Amino acid sequence: MASIIFLLKDLEDQGLDIGMLEIMVPKIGMEIERRDDTEIAIDVTPNRPDLMDFTGFVRALKALAPSLEGEKQGATIRKHVYKIENEPLANLHVNKNTKKIRPFIGMLIAKNADLGGGRLQYLLNFAEKLSDTLGRKRKKFAVGVYDFDKIKPDLFYDATQNAKFVPLGGNAEMSFSDILKRHEKGIKYRDVFNAAKGGKPLFPFLKDSEKILSLVPVINSEYAKVTENTKNLLLDVTGTSEQGVRQAVNIFACSFMDRGFEVYPVRIYSSGKTTTTPLLEHRQIKINARDAGKKLGIGIDSNDAARLLGMMGYSAEINGGNIIARIPEYRSDIFDRQDVIEDIAIAYGYGNIPPKPIQGSFEGRADRARELANELSGFMIGLGFSEAVNAYLTNEKINFENMQIDAGEKSRVSILNAKAEAVTMLRTDLLPGILSNLGASLAEKMPQKLFEIGSVFSLETGGEAHEQLRLAFASEHSRSNFAEIKSAIDSLLKLMDIEDIGFKEEKSNVFIEGRCAAAMSGNRKIGIFGELHPKVLRAFGIEEPAVAAEITIREKIEYQFSI
Repeated sequence: MASIIFLLKDLEDQGLDIGMLEIMVPKIGMEIERRDDTEIAIDVTPNRPDLMDFTGFVRALKALAPSLEGEKQGATIRKHVYKIENEPLANLHVNKNTKKIRPFIGMLIAKNADLGGGRLQYLLNFAEKLSDTLGRKRKKFAVGVYDFDKIKPDLFYDATQNAKFVPLGGNAEMSFSDILKRHEKGIKYRDVFNAAKGGKPLFPFLKDSEKILSLVPVINSEYAKVTENTKNLLLDVTGTSEQGVRQAVNIFACSFMDRGFEVYPVRIYSSGKTTTTPLLEHRQIKINARDAGKKLGIGIDSNDAARLLGMMGYSAEINGGNIIARIPEYRSDIFDRQDVIEDIAIAYGYGNIPPKPIQGSFEGRADRARELANELSGFMIGLGFSEAVNAYLTNEKINFENMQIDAGEKSRVSILNAKAEAVTMLRTDLLPGILSNLGASLAEKMPQKLFEIGSVFSLETGGEAHEQLRLAFASEHSRSNFAEIKSAIDSLLKLMDIEDIGFKEEKSNVFIEGRCAAAMSGNRKIGIFGELHPKVLRAFGIEEPAVAAEITIREKIEYQFSI
């Protein structure tokens, strides 16, 4: 969640009083964190970055409450496609030096801007908040804003080992290296350059025909500082994600148009190719109104669906029983029909959807695997372990890279069109989650002993997803060793009534060679355990030696271990 703060007076000027906000904010999926007599703090879900902008926030709430349409001055509610028909006002030349460190850049120019009355602060706050949340603390992308009237085109995006300029708020030149060592912003964001490896690092920068405009993405120069009197803006977005850069530029383009600014593209020359940004995507998705209503448990026709989509900022065309939903260009979270149907539900109001009883005549009974899991949980607690509960969703870095596992060798269930880098797949093993817990507990007393019982997921031949229940545990302290973990595994397998228990030496990048073994049931591998490899410990930030194990706990062993 991202917390944004708006002045109540500014919202009231848009026809949004506190009573309206208390009703509408939860309806659109946000929460009021706090409020006082002058301001309100709102938690915005990360899948709606456009709502962190004052203009986007007002636009969404006005659309959701049609009675406010046309009232007051401010953000308009567009029922048509956003278009940029102006010719480019500037050229940007991208040097190949940027390709390996921060390759992607997008730009736009906004003329006739009105930044008085707190509008400048809202703009800067939005740029900062977007860069730190969706932009992953400026690593994925970051936003820069400049006074275009102070700039002398053409523009150049390049990288160098060092250079000098006057940073924002300063009065003397500083070198890039000095900024990263001594300046507040440089110290905070110098880690964004970790991607530049091998030899001396290169630092990306933006300049016009005369002076440096910014050390990207750390700090802008004093030379092109934006004030409330600025009338014409240059906005750039740089990053390591092409999609993230494009989406951020589009969000700002739509916001500026809604404010009444004139938006102009920038022509970009890079690697022998010429493009212009922003590149607004005019996407549309077809849905069937009756099918949508059936999924939601409500009765709606095409006219109802079109009206509800209009309340979420769409423009919709009725074609018989189908709706052609034109997705707002500032919405980066809409991928398929299900997302459109979800917006219909939001506009309809989840509280207005009548509950229905679940029909069935089956008698419930305890699941044997769950009973065994509960029994094992009590056993682990008796051994001095604390139970951890981690999410099923994870990412390739935690699940594979930190564990020194080749991701190409393991099947996995990936998330299509993942909206966040932190959750891109379903976990294939439990240990990465437990080791993440240990790495986050450095301040706690030793020993640290954690276990988890939960599901892991894989893909079988033919692409069918497979779920399996497992137990994993780890012990971190200065005297942890193979004998400790072997003793615990031996006791566990006997408690589980596993037949024909055996152990054999195993090789795995997760564990130290010669201090790793596989737990066997006959000739089938049902688990692995040993002393964790130092590289794995470092990857998770674990400072003490640690031992760990992971085993399947189903009565019938159906899955071959592969970590």
